[in-house]
Amino acid sequence: MTTGTLEPVGARSDVARPARIDGGAGRWWFVAGVYGLSRLLSLAGFALASALRPGWSLGDLPRLWDGQWYLRLAHAGYPHVLPEVAGRGQATLAFFPLFPFLVRLVSALPGVSDGAAGVGVSLAAGAAAAGLVFTFAQRLAGRRTARRATLLFCFFPGSIVFSMVYSEGVMIALAAGCLLALQQRRWLLAGVLGGLATAARPNAVVLVVACGWAAVDAVRRRGDRRALLAPVLSAAGVTGFMAFLWLRTGAPDAWLRVQHDVWNQQTDFGRTLVDAVVWLVRVPFGNLERVIVVTGLVFAAAGLRLLVRRGWPAPVTVYTAGVLLMAAVYRVDVLRPRAILAAFPLFAAYGDRLSRRTVTVLVAAFAVALVLLPLYYTLPLASSSAP
Repeated sequence: MTTGTLEPVGARSDVARPARIDGGAGRWWFVAGVYGLSRLLSLAGFALASALRPGWSLGDLPRLWDGQWYLRLAHAGYPHVLPEVAGRGQATLAFFPLFPFLVRLVSALPGVSDGAAGVGVSLAAGAAAAGLVFTFAQRLAGRRTARRATLLFCFFPGSIVFSMVYSEGVMIALAAGCLLALQQRRWLLAGVLGGLATAARPNAVVLVVACGWAAVDAVRRRGDRRALLAPVLSAAGVTGFMAFLWLRTGAPDAWLRVQHDVWNQQTDFGRTLVDAVVWLVRVPFGNLERVIVVTGLVFAAAGLRLLVRRGWPAPVTVYTAGVLLMAAVYRVDVLRPRAILAAFPLFAAYGDRLSRRTVTVLVAAFAVALVLLPLYYTLPLASSSAP
């Protein structure tokens, strides 16, 4: 056993006090085993889909949904002009650069295809995210909570994106590292990790707010002005990307225009979410997509309540609530499983507050859904285009 740096604290503090941390190799074997088993289950789901859907095979997995756009971006880079609204041929402008950059690096290795590189990067990033979620939960609430949080996180249905060409694994790993660094007052590291995260996915911009919260508290309580490095550097990824697109296309609002005009991604202040709830009340189980969204809403709201009541450092709550709010007010993404997955502190809250039996039941339900969701999303009956 070694001495770590954190333990649970009251809601008014952004930095936790020293706690006992298990530094043994056993935890990494646990994380590897749980993550590996969850990947086998997701693979079983895709294999089942390939057996039931004519003309579709596991070889098509890398190019499912957003995967095709990430691979196109990794291969050809960003275009120099804005796309036509009627044809999405250049819609890669909507995708943040860090993940396709990593895919391009790996695909440069001899004998590695773009698709294999994409899945490989996603799988590796998911493994890193699982390990950092374990460390994050352990530093907040101890080994038992860390184990439960890791189980819930790895088997959560949204984790199917770790088996696909998606950027969630990269973003979550960096976000978890950023929050850990904030709690240890390692401001430079927190800023660098936050900056990389905001170069990976748009919802990572919430880290800028979390870093700002921690920095203001550090300056106010201890006069530590170095803390201001964290929010400034964490904003560098998203601001740098927006500046790049401006120079690339000549349009200062290039990303926003593509999101709105091409991908139909825009804020509707929760109207789509409310419509899903109203529809489900009127026609229970009449639309599986709405069932998934409303179930996600219940899970997110209950988990956020548990997290707030637990009184963990304020930046953790700010990040979690911010990620969920961004998903809730977007008309396309809403609260899909992968959007909730990004709010990973929820799993620590559930693991900390629920009984062992309840956690076991949840993990079992998640495991079943992890197999069935790939089947749903790859069949023509699915009304959604992505998990």
